[in-house]
Amino acid sequence: MAEAMRTHVANPSSVDHAWGHAAHQANETARALIASQLGARPTDLIFTSGATEANNIAIRGAFRTSKLNGRLQVVTAASEHPSVLDTVKALEHEDAEITVLPVDQCGRIDLGDLQHALDRNGALVSIMGANNETGVIQPVAEIAAICTELGVPYHCDMTQLAAHLPVDLSALGVTLASLSGHKIYGPKGIGLLYARSRRPRAQLVPLCTGGGQERGLRPGTPSTEAILGLSAAFERRARWLSSGSELEAMRDALQEQLLVIAGLRVNGGGAVRLPNTLNISIEGVDPHALQHRLRDQLIFSTGSACSTDKVHTSPVLAAMFGESPRARGGFRLGLGRSTTWDEINRSASAISVAVAELREGTIGSGPVASASV
Repeated sequence: MAEAMRTHVANPSSVDHAWGHAAHQANETARALIASQLGARPTDLIFTSGATEANNIAIRGAFRTSKLNGRLQVVTAASEHPSVLDTVKALEHEDAEITVLPVDQCGRIDLGDLQHALDRNGALVSIMGANNETGVIQPVAEIAAICTELGVPYHCDMTQLAAHLPVDLSALGVTLASLSGHKIYGPKGIGLLYARSRRPRAQLVPLCTGGGQERGLRPGTPSTEAILGLSAAFERRARWLSSGSELEAMRDALQEQLLVIAGLRVNGGGAVRLPNTLNISIEGVDPHALQHRLRDQLIFSTGSACSTDKVHTSPVLAAMFGESPRARGGFRLGLGRSTTWDEINRSASAISVAVAELREGTIGSGPVASASV
């Protein structure tokens, strides 16, 4: 990225001169490399600032296109990321007829519920590939098949799934998909929207105007350095996926060590999950008190990173368990490519000790039901 800022200083949209043409070629080479890893054509990919923007372009753009044809129904799931749920909810002001599918206690939708809810009036289905808090994987190919049969566009937030598992977007049959660079160890502020360019083609009304960049769907000067940073992250992702990973074994070992704690429950543990995610609730333990107690030893999340300025029950866990102590007390442990076995063992030990201290009343103890979470 530093080299790109030195060598590709021109606007990549200014292809009539040598410097602009060179920046444009660098961007297109990166686009082709990324497309090859996602089972996509280069023309399918639109660079965005991240998955939140990609979700907005996909959901709003697809709905507005379908609305022109009298199709108003938007179907999503209760466990979606806020950038999907809030965007879908905002469409109520544009006459959208919204259906929010429930999830079971493992965080999965029921395909029968989708088939029952969806009709040929459908404007869009938006259901993620894997959950950002629990790691629970949804049946993407099966959802896509249902949508294809009814001629309804299917948007899938692939942010989490693509970070840890191989993805072939064409084979899966999705119409639209969103990804974020920083989830695959790329730079912040860059992401992708996959908008299928072959039949059935994704049809989107642009959110912004003022330029023809990125198929007219994301006008503005592209950031060559961020695009090349994203491409480099995808190159490393390919090597990481091909060499295999111990993440799932590490996650399972951490889970096994923590299950000796009385009252600990694994949220989403009965479903197929991403290899890096462990979401747990511990009876009688406020996760914020635990986080404070371990702040110098362990970094973990008590909710979606997009809403850390607010203290509330996770909507994902509330969708799974209702407004219950289990939902209010959930928190996520995330493993990464640099995680070691020693860190797994030390983390399990630190959490166990801290839980014992909290329950003994040393600091921040109290029943989860009365905790301010």
